[in-house]
Parts: sequence; C-alpha cells; structure tokens
Amino acid sequence: MLGLFVDAIGLYTRSRERKKTLEKVNERYDFHLKHSPVLRKIIIIKSPKDESAAEIFRMKDSTAIVLFDCSLELSNTENELVRLWNEAKRVTGSKEKYDDLFVIKFQRWSSNRINLDPRIRWIITDCPPDSTELKYEPFGRRNQILAETRFKGKNDQPGFNKEK
Repeated sequence: MLGLFVDAIGLYTRSRERKKTLEKVNERYDFHLKHSPVLRKIIIIKSPKDESAAEIFRMKDSTAIVLFDCSLELSNTENELVRLWNEAKRVTGSKEKYDDLFVIKFQRWSSNRINLDPRIRWIITDCPPDSTELKYEPFGRRNQILAETRFKGKNDQPGFNKEK
C-alpha cells in the first residue's frame, strides 16, 4: 500500500514538473521568436529510439529547443546516452549555459516505476537547470543479471561446476 502511495506522489510530482518545464520551453520559444533571427524548433524526446531523437542528429547547430521527457534513462548504453546528450547540446547551442536544453527525469525515490520498467538503464542524478553538466549512474545490476541468465549449453549455466 505504501508503495502505491509513493508512486502516486511520484506521478503527481512528475506531472507538475512536466507542466512547469513545458511552460519554460514555451517561454524560450517566445524569447527566440522575438529576439533571434533563427526560429528554433521545439524537439521533445520521449525515447532515444523515436524519430525526434534521430532528428537532432540531422539538425544544424543552435537551431532547436530540446526537452528530454524521461528519455535519457532509457538509453541502452552509456555511449548512446552521452552521444544523445552531446547532440542535444550542439543543436541548442549550449556550451556553458543551458537555456534551451531541458530534462524531465524520473525521481529516484519512485522505486516501483524505476524497478518495474525493464527499459530503464540509467539514473539521472543531476542535470540542467540544477547543474551545469549531466550526471548519471548505471541503474542496478539489470544488465549483469540478464547476461548471467543467458547460456549456450548445459555446461555454461550459472552455478554449474564444470570440474565434477
């Protein structure tokens, strides 16, 4: 019962955070509309595998406002995570200041959501606007556990003593 309560709070918190972040994205769009010669496109990335994620690799520098909507956590590898982050920084023109780069992340304490979703590979611990850099850590032992359960033959099973 307590787990459901905590997850409900997590969902409510993410929904509030998403609403505030979307308002900030719209403010940045309005700012560029008034003060910039280049109209910026708003890109919302919900998964590292969706079309909007692929689109940023084809865009010119400093031409977008990017919002990661709980999607960085879904990157399969660290290389994929870093590559997507670096491309987002490039298309937003972010070098030291991240005015056009936004991240909505899962709350670490929302354990059921994180533990039950098999796609989550990373925990984002810090990111703009709270920090000047992206900080993350691998999530649990899921990849190791999956690797240990796959075997080629009877003698390759985990815990099988080959010397007997």
